This record gives sequence, C-alpha cells and structure tokens, in this order.
Amino acid sequence: MAQSRSMNVQHPEDARLLERVAELEAADATFRRLWAAQKVGSRRHTTKSFDHPAHGAVSYDFETLYLPEDGLRISVYARQPRPRRNPGGGDHA
Repeated sequence: MAQSRSMNVQHPEDARLLERVAELEAADATFRRLWAAQKVGSRRHTTKSFDHPAHGAVSYDFETLYLPEDGLRISVYARQPRPRRNPGGGDHA
C-alpha cells in the first residue's frame, strides 16, 4: 500500500493509477481505510509471505532496484526454499 501511495505522490496525474485506486476503493473497505491513512513509503528489500491456495505457505525474498534518473524501478522476487521432508515424516533443518 505504501509503495502505491509513493507512486501516487511521484505521479499524481497518472490516469491508470488513479483509475485502479478508484476501483479498489469502491470494492474494498480495508483498501479505503489504508489508502486514506496516506502512509507513504518504499521498501528496497524484505521477505514477503503468502498463503497460496494450492501450495500453502510460501515466502519470497523481495528486492527493488531503482533508477532515480528515470523514475523507473524493477522488483525481483526469489522464492525461499521449502524445508525438505524426511521420508520417515520428520523435517530436516
């Protein structure tokens, strides 16, 4: 959310971003509340975890690379390895 808000601050007239925000505000009360909080920020690196419906809990290392002179950025996600299962049923560390 904070990264989207950061993009909105940098590009306040971005029609596609404004359209997407309007759609999300109309569809989701949590989004409306978080967007209205106006927290601005950006992360360069962190770990993100998701509960995937088919694969269960998965975690990704997340890194963002910025090109400030162009205002461009690329975000890279690398999946963290899952612990291996022991054929006897126990986990290996």
